[in-house]
Amino acid sequence: MFRMPKQHWKRSALVVCGALFGLAPLVYAQDPSEEDPQGREVRARPEGNVHTSSERQAKRSMPKAALVGNQLFLSCMLDFPSQVRRFAVTCPGTRHIDVKLADCCDAGDHWQVTVRSWDPKPNVAVASASGANGEFSMPARVFTYHRTRDMNALIECSYLHGRNLFPAEADILVETPGAPCTVRELGFSSEADLGR
Repeated sequence: MFRMPKQHWKRSALVVCGALFGLAPLVYAQDPSEEDPQGREVRARPEGNVHTSSERQAKRSMPKAALVGNQLFLSCMLDFPSQVRRFAVTCPGTRHIDVKLADCCDAGDHWQVTVRSWDPKPNVAVASASGANGEFSMPARVFTYHRTRDMNALIECSYLHGRNLFPAEADILVETPGAPCTVRELGFSSEADLGR
């Protein structure tokens, strides 16, 4: 027996009723809570590709950059694709840091993190997220070759491609074998400003 998904029955009924009454539907807007072709229910986030209101309330109860041992969690929210969010990170007692990122909410967005360290031997590392929801990328690792200074780095978070539903948000994880890091948010710049 032929089985038609529920959303196709609704669409067919609308077309048949329109034909019976001499009306032709101009557009059929699919309800965002309908099922996808694999039969899973899909719900569009009303505020873009960011944490939901309840997730956001839980985040408000903790500092924006929450320290957990030798891990630093940051949130990278962008309003449009060419924005770049920047953070200055200082990590005492370590020679390197690892920075990972993941799409926060809905699968399909690909993000990039660029980490720069300036000292006698400057170095840069880049990592990109796979687009899976909550799956952290491989680490972008930068080093300091200066033995008496703290590890200082610039972290730049940008949106590569994907669903293009904005605002969009990614989670950044900074890990270090030394003491916990501190962060200072430097705000936004655009890709044109950075010469990309």
